[in-house]
Amino acid sequence: MDSSLKTVVVLGAAYGGCRAAQILAGGLPEGWRVLLVDRNSHMNNVYIFPRVSVLPGHEHKAFIPLSKVFLSDNPSHRCLHATVTSIRTDSVTLSRAFPEHGLPSPTVPYDYMIYALGSVLPAPLDLWRADPASKLPLYHGTKPQGIAWMKQHQEIVKDAQSVLVVGGGALGIRTSPQTLLAPDLTLCRIRDGHRDNIYREESHSASFAQAPLTPLRRGHARRE
Repeated sequence: MDSSLKTVVVLGAAYGGCRAAQILAGGLPEGWRVLLVDRNSHMNNVYIFPRVSVLPGHEHKAFIPLSKVFLSDNPSHRCLHATVTSIRTDSVTLSRAFPEHGLPSPTVPYDYMIYALGSVLPAPLDLWRADPASKLPLYHGTKPQGIAWMKQHQEIVKDAQSVLVVGGGALGIRTSPQTLLAPDLTLCRIRDGHRDNIYREESHSASFAQAPLTPLRRGHARRE
């Protein structure tokens, strides 16, 4: 890779980092490159993690390829699958070098940097911090590992006799209706000091859109 190129390093390929990389790749003048760095090989669509972690057949949708993230054919822009080990005022050191992309050293100089790291899901949906004592496979940032993790989590939920969902916010609401589709399962959700006993529908014919409401009404949950 041409060392004369000026470099913008974007750390983090989630929603903010990917969008920043797209805008930069489309607006930077000639002679500039964008290096997008993330520890995941694919963008983790974490907003659907609560659903695909309990609903089989959709887990692959949670991991989005980064191959076309720049919306540009400029070969100077690159996605680098690595972790960040240190940051200095003029360089960032990664967990590995990328000689195939003209980066023979793990230390990459930059002219500008965008820091878009730090957003993680709480347990048990933080793939990187799974309990070693659990049955969940280890995750090191690849799509096959992520899919295997989701499938194993689905089996754990499937085999459970009861599930406790703590919190009625975005994660709790997205998890609860999907869990109701499992047969012979009692679901209890605790939110703001209130306990909702939520029972599964007697028929699986209810549409996905209807699933969240009827069981909640049965448990006399407050609709907010």
